[in-house]
Amino acid sequence: MTAAATSILTEVTPDVSTAKDIGITSDVQLLLPDPKKRVKQTKQIFVDKGWSSHFVSSDTTLTLHQAFEKTKAIKNAFQLNPPILAIDVPQAHLEAMLRTSTWISDEEAWKALNVTHPNPPGYPGYNYSIREAVQKRKSEGYPFILLYSIREDRVQLLSLN
Repeated sequence: MTAAATSILTEVTPDVSTAKDIGITSDVQLLLPDPKKRVKQTKQIFVDKGWSSHFVSSDTTLTLHQAFEKTKAIKNAFQLNPPILAIDVPQAHLEAMLRTSTWISDEEAWKALNVTHPNPPGYPGYNYSIREAVQKRKSEGYPFILLYSIREDRVQLLSLN
């Protein structure tokens, strides 16, 4: 990482009482942009929006407590060895599956996914077999599953909740 990139990141470590309350260990670390190191105009926007207790991602605003809770849940899931499902789908199909997990249990979302990303030629039912495998893992109580894309040689975490 360059010196410029390092200077705009800050490690968020809650005070000891907060860490004890939410069970944070040294294995869980959040690196968030430091609002103090923003250019003045952008910094003022964050100050106006109360950035001190929130961070902004592309599609949602989470409190630091929520972020720590989610990272702790992911860490705990990895300690339980989450299942891995190796699949052979195009990159766009994989990204659509990862964008939301509603396709797992919602029929309308499932149909929409299949319209935009149909079964590979010569393999009818392949998409449904993926869905069944993910549903099985969800019914077994796993909160997450790792999807390994054989084509992309890429592993992605899919929340089953």
